[in-house]
Amino acid sequence: MASQYANCQFCEESAGVKWLCQSCDLNLCDVCNTKIHTKIHTKIEKLSEHKVIPFQHVGNIDDSENERKVDLKEIACSNHISEKCITYCLHCDKSLCSSCVVGPFQYVELSKLYEDKHLSLRDLKGNIHECYSFFEEKAATFKTMDDREVTKHNEIKEKISSRKKVMEGIWNTENNTVVSERKRLSLIEQELLTGKNTLDEVLETQDPASVFSTVEKISSEIPQKSALDMKPPEWIFLEPPDISLKEVLGSIITIPKVIPIQTFEVDFLELNGLVSINEDICVMFHRQSRNFKYFTISDSKFITTNDIIDTSGKEHHFANILDITNFYGEILMSDDKFGIRRFKRNGEYFYFQ
Repeated sequence: MASQYANCQFCEESAGVKWLCQSCDLNLCDVCNTKIHTKIHTKIEKLSEHKVIPFQHVGNIDDSENERKVDLKEIACSNHISEKCITYCLHCDKSLCSSCVVGPFQYVELSKLYEDKHLSLRDLKGNIHECYSFFEEKAATFKTMDDREVTKHNEIKEKISSRKKVMEGIWNTENNTVVSERKRLSLIEQELLTGKNTLDEVLETQDPASVFSTVEKISSEIPQKSALDMKPPEWIFLEPPDISLKEVLGSIITIPKVIPIQTFEVDFLELNGLVSINEDICVMFHRQSRNFKYFTISDSKFITTNDIIDTSGKEHHFANILDITNFYGEILMSDDKFGIRRFKRNGEYFYFQ
């Protein structure tokens, strides 16, 4: 300790030691202390920031510092409770014993650690490669989907540029679920590609320093394979049929989807016509047999209510029925011989000349 010296340790002449610089660990007289630590006299500004205390307080400070002195051997290892600590890792924030520390002379342990780290990087590379293909494919799919929608949007937008606000209300090319998912998938794709390229380089060089640093820096977490199962709305632009209506820009509609609710197998000849008589009854007919079948659908069941064969045209060699329609709950049909006839539900018919 500096306190054992009787003379000033700077000038080595003065016996009047009055100061101890804890930063320099020097005993100093008044003159030397002023020269070294006073801003006015010193040429090195940092020296003026040193901690200097009166020499008579040195004994008390040394005692208090000795009381606070920490012995690592009295601390238990963070990983092995029964072992004593020999060092403390600031990076890990852990006390470590000899079993936890690998020194530069322990070549076997270092080689084993290197092999383990190298193997873990290979496994990580394989996982990234397997996962990358999924996100690469999904990102490409969503990119194609997004590009197609943007192209469609721009084509329509050129026709109705003055109604931009209306267009944005239907499909905003900058803020929609397809764009958001595309960005998310592309970000994961790029992160995986960066990690894959880094691992390719490290594993090819087989440099131990690179292997250890890469293990610490690169993330070993593989993202979950997930992508939104969605389709953008199908919509088209309908222009007005009359081209003279220049002020009418047309309409944007969503293409409706036709979904069959239920189908029925009917024991009937070839269907040539179908007409609705009212909210409950419909009629279908066959030209050659001149068969008219009245039916309804109740509780998801096909029910025949009447089955009539038209024999009214026998004497005229069965005129061919051209078309039928609803006429106040009765059938109005046209043929190639009698003109127009009204056909009642009970089988009676009337001619219209």
